[in-house]
Amino acid sequence: MRTHKGTFTLIVAIGLASASAVPPTIHVTWSDPIPPEEGQDYVVSTNPPASEDYPNIELRTGIGLVWRIWSTDPDNPDGHGDIGEISSPHDGTFLVAIRSAAEPCGFCDPCAPSCFGARNVKAIRLVPPTLLDVTALTGARITGDLTDELIVQQGLFGSGVSDVDLVIGGDATANMALPKVSRLTISGEASGTIMVTELGGLFSLGFIEIGDLTDTGSVSIGTVRAAGSGVAVGAPMAGTVTVSELGSGPFIF
Repeated sequence: MRTHKGTFTLIVAIGLASASAVPPTIHVTWSDPIPPEEGQDYVVSTNPPASEDYPNIELRTGIGLVWRIWSTDPDNPDGHGDIGEISSPHDGTFLVAIRSAAEPCGFCDPCAPSCFGARNVKAIRLVPPTLLDVTALTGARITGDLTDELIVQQGLFGSGVSDVDLVIGGDATANMALPKVSRLTISGEASGTIMVTELGGLFSLGFIEIGDLTDTGSVSIGTVRAAGSGVAVGAPMAGTVTVSELGSGPFIF
């Protein structure tokens, strides 16, 4: 078990704002020419615990397609709106992207405005009811904060497609449970517990970048799969980063 404290270049935040006075518009589609049907394949709700300012999105049909979700609000300077919770409490494989661009943005830095899909998001809980099902967060970009929780399900037979590629332009107070990370960027403060089973894959690198890891924040990594993967944290770092197993090669910190 290795616990590291160190310094790295601060990652600059790209956007943060409070809730808008005008309700956002939620857009939902998937990687099939035939669009999903609201009420059958997914549901957008403003009923409590959701609200008009923070609508919840429940995905119901998990057939291995990539869901693409984004929220717009013309009252906000960047045009992005807020989202309450994104959930997948039904059987199936749910692959979720949060961006307005039709095509994946890849490892963009800086990312174009169309790469982002929302401003603030309260929670992302991609947890089908059985362990045979897996989920992934593929190309998720938000300009603001992630506040409550982030859970991605690994499934019974390992990480599989359960990858996380997420950029947060503001702060993350959310606790996170992530099977595998290819990219996790938090431009502002991270003050929750971030648990990562695998950083990178056998043939792919994994990176975690955090602007400010506070004294209540921690990053726990089970295994670093690929040589050259690593974690970068802004200085000074008050929280802790723990790595259980270095795996196949050097770890950059």
